[in-house]
Amino acid sequence: MGTKLLCEGAQRTDNGWRVPPEALTVVTEDRAHPLYDERADPSSPGHKSITEAEIEEVLSRGIVRAITVRRNGYARNGEPILEVVDGRTRTRTAWEANKRLRQKRVETITVKVDIIQSEDPMGDMIRLNERTKKDDPMTLAKKLTRYIDQGRTLDQAAQVFNRTKARLKLYQTLMDLDPVVQSSVHALETSLRVASELVLLPRSEQVTKLVELRGAGQLSGSAAGREEAGKEGRKRKSKGAYLKPSKAEALAVLAALNSTEEPGGECADEMLVKLGAAAALAWVYVSADLFNSWPSVSAVVRSAIANLKAPKGKGKAKASPKKPVASASRRAREQLALGDSP
Repeated sequence: MGTKLLCEGAQRTDNGWRVPPEALTVVTEDRAHPLYDERADPSSPGHKSITEAEIEEVLSRGIVRAITVRRNGYARNGEPILEVVDGRTRTRTAWEANKRLRQKRVETITVKVDIIQSEDPMGDMIRLNERTKKDDPMTLAKKLTRYIDQGRTLDQAAQVFNRTKARLKLYQTLMDLDPVVQSSVHALETSLRVASELVLLPRSEQVTKLVELRGAGQLSGSAAGREEAGKEGRKRKSKGAYLKPSKAEALAVLAALNSTEEPGGECADEMLVKLGAAAALAWVYVSADLFNSWPSVSAVVRSAIANLKAPKGKGKAKASPKKPVASASRRAREQLALGDSP
């Protein structure tokens, strides 16, 4: 008895199937679909075009890595609908490569597929994508919003995106940015660090501030801060116990912010994400006015520093200055590194 073909043109191999890439479906229009990814949607600002170098590589070597797909019923012609879970760029590149091969009237390429059964197709898509190519902050924020909108919890999202809940909450705030600012974040012109500051402004002021920062060359959120920090060093900005922190002190304070609880869980979460991150950012970048504008947060900061610098009793070994770094939580490290890759 012969083996039933997966689809027209499919070839059975020892370890799976090889199929024409044209038999695969990349979701590009239905934004409510769990496998929609705007990087494959030509109408989306986050669309990523395939490059000539990618096409030439496929023409030379074919598709080396298997494309992960799932079955989603059957089309009207009886062929199974094989939706791409991981490998959208490879699939689109193979489509273009085969167009050129047909024009030359030579044999076209096929691709190896791994077929999975999934109860959480979007979660699987995100997990697999995160292993290879990470999204820009704005694309990740939109993807996170869609995932949560499907009824998933933030705990589930943290596992899928391989990020802490505190970090994900920071990405969620990007959805409050003006579309113009979001486009700048999409294009990697504006860093996550700067975006986290702009989101604290009313939308009516965000674009104006963006233009101002662009003109000053400060959208990366690093050059200006480093220059000012270098000038100030560890000098006091005012008499109010405001001091440019060392990295150990900053990590200790951020760890304290992450462990702070206030009545009403939502308020505490909001403080950690917006006020906590913004206050720490203001602190590191020597902006006493901004730092002092959130009393509840600055109180935690000052208390943490006081505890860090408190004299030790007799007979006790002097604490190593590196201890706060070693004991600081991963969330603290991530919040401190707001300008890092998402």
